[in-house]
Amino acid sequence: MNTRIRRIGRVLVAACALVGLGAIAPGANAAVMQPHVGDFCTNNGATLYGGQSWWAGNGVHLDQQYDGNLVLYHNSTALWNTGTYWPWDSVYAYSVIQPDGNFVEYGNGVEWASNTNGFPHAWLCVQSDGNLVIYNSSFSGWIWKTGTHI
Repeated sequence: MNTRIRRIGRVLVAACALVGLGAIAPGANAAVMQPHVGDFCTNNGATLYGGQSWWAGNGVHLDQQYDGNLVLYHNSTALWNTGTYWPWDSVYAYSVIQPDGNFVEYGNGVEWASNTNGFPHAWLCVQSDGNLVIYNSSFSGWIWKTGTHI
């Protein structure tokens, strides 16, 4: 009996670790990869809706806020943001890493974009070092980054 309980406990701990590290896909068609321990990476249409966050390690998270702003945080300190604030449309705010490689925030149309289209299946990574990076599909080089670090 104790062995079975311990085994179930280990499975639950592993599942919680996967969720906490962002290793579970945020969208049905999105893939998830972890090039460095603690990083959260996704692609192919993964969408972040208002009030949702993608978490990496070290307390780093990307939040699609209800006020329409997309913000990269370390704990409660903002490291970077899109500067988009439109409370009248905030219910509809969402950001998506499109299959063409462009990371776009939508509200009442396109509110902000990384302008990285032309890189199919690019990876968006919330890194545990505090940087938000878009890598090409093979992870052999970055296309765009915030340049922020903790």
